[in-house]
Amino acid sequence: MCKMKDVNLGIRKVAAIKRLSRRMIPRIREIVPQKDYRLLVSFDDGKRVIYNVADDIATLPAFGDLRTEYGLFENARLDSSRTCVTWSDQIDLPSDILYEYGEKIK
Repeated sequence: MCKMKDVNLGIRKVAAIKRLSRRMIPRIREIVPQKDYRLLVSFDDGKRVIYNVADDIATLPAFGDLRTEYGLFENARLDSSRTCVTWSDQIDLPSDILYEYGEKIK
């Protein structure tokens, strides 16, 4: 009987952690591509940041397409969960990276 209680408690803890982690992922309300490969990002909690994608273009090979394929950067879009900015199957940025590393706008 004790083992069953421990198993049930473990399942409840895992479920609680999953619920908590879903709430903690920042949800993006709006993205607006700017000049010089910058994104203006607004989050549901009201935080607004400018994220410099040029740094990723310079260091991540897949992101190079944003510079070489005409109009690709301007076609940034949100995924259905609003937790990721995507340009193609190979190029995306998760919201937690944008939230943490974007330059906060006051």
